[in-house]
Amino acid sequence: MRFVPCAQQDFRVIRFFRWRRSLPLLLWLALGPARAQQITTSPHYVVQRWEAGAVEDGLPQNTVTAVVQTQDGYLWIGTYSGLARFDGLRFTVFDDSNTPGLASSRVTSLFEADDGTLWIGHGNGEVTSYRQGRFQRVNWEASWKSGKIQDLATDSAGDVWLLNGDGLLARLRDGLVLTPESGQAAGVVELARSRRGQMWVSRAGRVSELRGDRLVPLAFSEASTNRYVSGIGVSRDDSLWVITGPQARKWKDHAWREELGGVQCGDLLPVAYPHPADQSLCRRVWCRGQCRWKT
Repeated sequence: MRFVPCAQQDFRVIRFFRWRRSLPLLLWLALGPARAQQITTSPHYVVQRWEAGAVEDGLPQNTVTAVVQTQDGYLWIGTYSGLARFDGLRFTVFDDSNTPGLASSRVTSLFEADDGTLWIGHGNGEVTSYRQGRFQRVNWEASWKSGKIQDLATDSAGDVWLLNGDGLLARLRDGLVLTPESGQAAGVVELARSRRGQMWVSRAGRVSELRGDRLVPLAFSEASTNRYVSGIGVSRDDSLWVITGPQARKWKDHAWREELGGVQCGDLLPVAYPHPADQSLCRRVWCRGQCRWKT
């Protein structure tokens, strides 16, 4: 387990080098205010971080909203001031002033589809696609009020689904809107996707699975789990990690398959997500840091 304290909801970008290899091993986002510097962590690694405001760094803003590494090796970082592409040495920034095809500079979500298309969700509800070096604004409509695209992903059929800040799920191609059941964990809105395109949505503590063009609530054996799930994430075997309080449990084939518990790392709302280095499960506690379970 690792606990990383934080003081603010700012982010810094950190690159890990392994001297035996000249290419970056890992790019990670850490909470807290940052200043450009290098820190030696071991004889084999050096940590370097970048931040907005430093001319030599090029990160458009310290508040990072999304990050994804595409199949060509680039790391894409979404911020409220543009989209940054990192090649291991420098950032290239795309925003609505220099990239006409980008719908907005306020990037709130990123996802790369299996065909290599990078899908970009924006704070105003618009969507942009990026493929073969070209940004293109996507024309679509959905019957919902909330504008922010909280998350987006493709299902097993290749359809793109968008999750908004209210926890509603919309299909990009026809604007179909699905309303997941809600629980009692106010403010929790998450989407999880397996490598095969299986998708789950958590809305206010209630978890539903996308099956075709409908959402089916998961029927956990405990009533409290059906109402107050604080985080979800996909494991390396495509099972669903479900977090309730200090416990993380793996759900697969309609039953609990593994349990991790006894971890206390803050009294604020936790959110689950896969660790970018080794796909272990992480639990981020808002403005308190993160706990990590090795799985």
